[in-house]
Amino acid sequence: MKRRDFVKSGIISVVSAMPVAMPILAQRSKEAPTHQRPIDLGYLPVEGETRMENGLWDECPRERQFTKGGKAVIADIQGPGVITMIHFALGAVALSINRDTILRIYWDGEKTPSVECPLPDFFCDPNGAIERVDSALVNKLRGWNAHFQMPFAKSARIELIYDNPRYANATFSPGHWGGVPAYSCVTYRKLDSLPADVEYFHAQWRKQTLLLGKDDYEVVQASGLGQLVGWNVTLRSLSGEIPPCDQNEVIHVDGSSKPTVEWQGMEDSFGFSWNFPPDANNFPYAGYNPFLGGYAAYRFFLNDRIPFRKSLRMTVVGKGQTGVASTAPGSELEFTSVAYWYQREPHQPFSPILAASDRVPFEPAASPEKLAGDSRHVEAGEAFVLKCGGTSEIEFLELGWPAAHGYITHPPYRITHPQMTPEVQFAKPGWDFRLDEGQPLNDSIARIEGWPSGCWRSIGGLLQVRLLCPKRTSGTLKLFLLDGDKAGRKESVTVAGRLIGEYANLQTGKWVEVPISATDTAESAILITIRRTAGPDAALSEIAFMEAK
Repeated sequence: MKRRDFVKSGIISVVSAMPVAMPILAQRSKEAPTHQRPIDLGYLPVEGETRMENGLWDECPRERQFTKGGKAVIADIQGPGVITMIHFALGAVALSINRDTILRIYWDGEKTPSVECPLPDFFCDPNGAIERVDSALVNKLRGWNAHFQMPFAKSARIELIYDNPRYANATFSPGHWGGVPAYSCVTYRKLDSLPADVEYFHAQWRKQTLLLGKDDYEVVQASGLGQLVGWNVTLRSLSGEIPPCDQNEVIHVDGSSKPTVEWQGMEDSFGFSWNFPPDANNFPYAGYNPFLGGYAAYRFFLNDRIPFRKSLRMTVVGKGQTGVASTAPGSELEFTSVAYWYQREPHQPFSPILAASDRVPFEPAASPEKLAGDSRHVEAGEAFVLKCGGTSEIEFLELGWPAAHGYITHPPYRITHPQMTPEVQFAKPGWDFRLDEGQPLNDSIARIEGWPSGCWRSIGGLLQVRLLCPKRTSGTLKLFLLDGDKAGRKESVTVAGRLIGEYANLQTGKWVEVPISATDTAESAILITIRRTAGPDAALSEIAFMEAK
């Protein structure tokens, strides 16, 4: 076979850098037009030009950066071609990214995506909780990388969506907000042609909480001709206990009544036995990480991929030791998964992805420390406390000082312990916020720039936030204004349509207190507007609300 026959035969090379694991088997049969073409694990296409599209960073064209509202088209490529690698850099400093950021990929102008996953989960990094992933096809350490080969005949469009309603109208500056990647690059090979029936890459994320044994967990259901090449899964128990892992993983191909493939044990399907091991294990084709009191595992079917001509359905079912125990009330299990497969288009449209609030892992019972902290807020009369930009546990060291888990960033600093706490420190039921105009600046980047803490800054001189609250609540709104980098800021504050005042000399900060009446909250919201009157921008550092006694 000549090298240029890569595009003529339709063979897809899934692992571009892996050693040859099997010979090229055969081209598609003329006698059996529905014959499943194999994946060639060792074939490397060299025809065409290798190209790259960069995105997100401030050196990139504006159309490749996040727009207001949190959408970025990081690549829009004309075919034919094949994507060979996708890379995302961490957000600000060394922060991770959670399920608020969605990855979508569209092939050949299709209206529904062929790939739709929370960004970290696509890379076997559920909710951004895993520090390091090492596998043949995806990996993570201070960045996410995918090496699936993804052919396309006409076009490939890759989008990121920051799907957090709190920031639906915010503006993101590259690298200044840990919730989104700071940089992306998509490497692809431009080809002369692809066969009309080429199989396209697909990936779908799902999440469900259920009583296994009473209901099955569905990993994927696909229609058409294709092949399953892998999946990843998380499993947690709502009871807070270590979840059982004696479930069976079942695959039905082409509507078969009996399982085509069935693993008798969750851990066995990933290459382990007698439960998952106590420590993380990352191998090329399979691996496991502890995950929030449960399990996170991945498995790629490269030498044992699972072809289908008409349909494929993969489920996790309760059998054996867990079949009875898991059906008892209080035994609910939380599953999430990503399935990876190739198939001819068109594909069966995916179910709508869950809302951001439903994608987060469930929170177990609050710790004594959390309960004590909440009690202190209640005793102080606080209904809502927000630190703009969050807070971090980082410490700044000069280069050369010891730092076991340090991350080099802006010279001359080394930053350690980059864990972040949420912006909302405390909220009673019914309280939340929406940043309608402005740019969030997380704590770690703000401190690098000379601020003592994170903040929100204006765009074009306007900073606006809606504080969501119970209807007709009353009390005192407190705003902390700070000129953190001593740039000579002066700003005016308007609350609920009333001009409160203009404030300057904010180098050490100033609390502004505003009485709020039941009339002000008749629409269950308090509108706060801060305008720059002098200096580079307007800024806000903290918000608190004290309930009327």
